[in-house]
Order: sequence, then structure tokens, then C-alpha cells
Amino acid sequence: MSTQERTTLFADVIVPLAVHNLFTYRIPNNWNDLAKPGQRVVVQFGKSKYYVGIIQKIHPDAPKQYQAKYIQDILDSTPIVNATQLGFWDWLATYYMCTPGDVMNAALPSGLRFSSETRIVKNPEFSIEEVAEDYFTEREWKLVLELDMKIELSMAEASDALGIKTIQPVIQSLISKGAARIMEEMKGEYKPKKESYVRLANPVTEDALQDIFKELEKRAVVQLDMLMKYLQLSNWHSKKPVPVKKSVLLNVAGNSVTALNALVKKKYPGSIRSRSIALTTVRRKNTSVE
Repeated sequence: MSTQERTTLFADVIVPLAVHNLFTYRIPNNWNDLAKPGQRVVVQFGKSKYYVGIIQKIHPDAPKQYQAKYIQDILDSTPIVNATQLGFWDWLATYYMCTPGDVMNAALPSGLRFSSETRIVKNPEFSIEEVAEDYFTEREWKLVLELDMKIELSMAEASDALGIKTIQPVIQSLISKGAARIMEEMKGEYKPKKESYVRLANPVTEDALQDIFKELEKRAVVQLDMLMKYLQLSNWHSKKPVPVKKSVLLNVAGNSVTALNALVKKKYPGSIRSRSIALTTVRRKNTSVE
């Protein structure tokens, strides 16, 4: 056994968490020649969580405050982040007063990140019938069958299915073979800004409108004014009337929300029984900046 093989090396690893320090892990002796800065490695953080981090530095100095855990696996044969990029990440963390993990999460494409929240999904372009079973290892094939049945698995479900804790290397291999993809669960859902618009619920004739005007003139003058303002703003008498922004209508008609709500609920019997000429609101995405 050579001196190089007996040397104990340690790796400072950036973990994908909002923690300000790097964490030092021990490199198994037989991986001394394989481990390089910029590679992704599987590491245990806490009692049961496993994450994929990036080696920033390799050195022979054991940490003094704690006993270093072993790196569980190396996912890359060559570094995916070079020394210049690692230096730039360090500068970004200092300049913007954020953590190395925050910078790494922002810099790496989602396809290169794994965490406990990662979900594995079946690649829709992959067909299990088109590959030979020996194309996969036994563990890979088991996970392929599981994905074929369930389409999507959490990291914990994949780990339970194979009965192993460090599932990331198997997933990485399935991704490289085109059988799986990963998907990060969204913590929040993007909701586009919307504006309320007002339009007539149903088409109505001029004669029917005159009847409505007479009805409202007797009982609800404010509602009548609201309806008149709507007809004016929507160019109702033209061939192509348009919905009116609710906020604009309320502003022009004196902000009478009660009158607008009453019109929305109204239905008129008699000559237009089943036809509602009530105003109704519709929601549209607001693509303009006001």
C-alpha cells in the first residue's frame, strides 16, 4: 500500500442549505484520487438527511470541533464547477451577505441539484419496453419499475423502495440513462396579477334596455347611473362593445360598490324572463403597467 493510499484527506463541502459555514467530510481512502474540488458529493447532514453538495477544497486537516462524517458517494467523474466559478461563488456570498448554499442553489441548474425535497419523475420520453433489463443495475431496474407504476416518487419513497439511505447515485444514473428526471417541489405557487372587468351577462336589445331604465328610474337611481356609465364606457352602441375595468367603472360612477353588486345580482322578469341583463364581473390577467 502506497503512502498516497494511506493519506487521510478531508473535503470542505458546500451544502444546499442556508448555513454560513462549509462542512468538512472525510474522504474514504480509496477515493483519494477520485475526489476533486467542484464535484458533487452525497453527504449526510444531521441524523437522517442526505444532500448533494459541492466540494470546495480538499486538504489533510481534520476538523477540531466535531468528528467528520464520511462522504457517501461522488456523483461526478470530473468537476462540474471550476476553480474560477468557486471563487466567484465565494465573492457573491460575501458581497451579498448570503450563504454559500444560497449561491449554489441559485447557480446550479435544477437538474444538477438533489435534496430531501426533490421528487423523481418518470421521463415521459422513456419507454420501459424499448430497453433491455440488463441495461440497468438491479437497483436501477427496481426503481425504473417503481417509477413506471407511480410516475413520481419522493426521495424518501425511492429510498424505502430500495432499502438504502443514499439514493442519489442511483437517481443520477437513471437520469443519465434517460429513464428519470427530477422535479423540485415548489414552496409557493406563482399567481399572475388579475383585474376585474365588467360586462353584460347576456346580449340585450334596445327595447329591453328602455324597460330596464324605467324600472331603475323608479326604484334605484344610483344603479341606473351605474348602468348608464357602463354602457358609455363599453361603447355598447357600437358593433364591438368591450368589457370595462371594474376599478374604472367605480371611479367614473362614484365608487358605488353596493350599486354595482346589486346590478350583478339582478334578474328581470316579464318580457325578458330568462334573459339576465345583469352586469357580471370577469377576471383577466393584467398585462399592462399603470
